[in-house]
Amino acid sequence: MSVTPNRFGKPHRRHLINTLVACLGLLAASVASVSDLRADLITDISIFNQSSGPPSFPNLTFQTQSTLSSVTTVGNTAFFTHRMAVWNRLGANGGVAQINKGNVVYQMDFTVNDPLNQGYDISLNNVLRGISLIDITSNPNNALCWSTGLNLAAYDGAIFLAGVSGTTLGTGFKTAGYHALYEEYSGNQTLGSYLGTQAFSLLLTSIPTPTTNVAFANGATGNGEVIYGLGSIPSGFGQYDMDDLGHFLTVKVTMNAVPEPGTAGILCSALTCLLFTRRQRKH
Repeated sequence: MSVTPNRFGKPHRRHLINTLVACLGLLAASVASVSDLRADLITDISIFNQSSGPPSFPNLTFQTQSTLSSVTTVGNTAFFTHRMAVWNRLGANGGVAQINKGNVVYQMDFTVNDPLNQGYDISLNNVLRGISLIDITSNPNNALCWSTGLNLAAYDGAIFLAGVSGTTLGTGFKTAGYHALYEEYSGNQTLGSYLGTQAFSLLLTSIPTPTTNVAFANGATGNGEVIYGLGSIPSGFGQYDMDDLGHFLTVKVTMNAVPEPGTAGILCSALTCLLFTRRQRKH
């Protein structure tokens, strides 16, 4: 009895396996290229802090501090967070009316890389947390003394970018005593949908309204502070961490979904490679 030779001997089987491995390698490389693209979705981030206040004296303080996180990538989304901390303090010694005010102004630049013109959306999340306090030790004229918290707003055309607009946060009193207020605001804005690699610049500013105000009337004495991540946590607010105070702006870029080879696609491609190789051997 004759035996038909096995077309799929060891050498041929080994060749098919090698071909399958090569096909899978090409597919894996295509998936990796998409992941690499997402890894550098946001680049060239820079912050220009142009905040200004009065010169520092023993009884006056106005400070700001800018902190930028690294970019985090999750799936087809990348995001980073910037924190602007502010401290405004005035110690009144009973002379003429005194006021300490300052403006927070900063520009945020970044680039979104989209070389394949997939398209993407940009959204903003901002959180504003701080404490305003006024400690009046004496006020013979019984006039208003106040401490006003952070107001921060910016506009790009009709798009509201960040912060609180048209709202005064703070405390104002005439009689002696210690008064403090915790303030928090959060919100989300959609910047828009875009196509292709582009550079973006966001201006965040309180001008023309001063960002912070601490003021004492004629003859009043005491201390007033606006604390948004700098200075020290005042009495009665031990539940708050200084690192959680300030203005936090998170920029999130979501790339449009790109079809990637699924399990079925990988198997079909692999089988196509095998059938093509077998046909070549047959002929």
